[in-house]
Amino acid sequence: MNLLSLQDREQLAQFFRHTLQIEDITSTDAVSELRAISECCKKDAAYSPKLACLSEIYDLLDSLRKQMDGSSSLALK
Repeated sequence: MNLLSLQDREQLAQFFRHTLQIEDITSTDAVSELRAISECCKKDAAYSPKLACLSEIYDLLDSLRKQMDGSSSLALK
């Protein structure tokens, strides 16, 4: 498995943030994504999001929550 060096990761992060102007995802972004998925499920009973996608969003929220102070992390619980 080829892993990117620290320098390569920093250059890639720079490319996404500055060249493509893509910001880091926030907890608000993740919650909005979950709300959008919920709305799709309400509108179309046949719609079923992939569990891996949902798991990834919840894992991201959990990691963001761990980086927050106590009062901010309570909002995600």
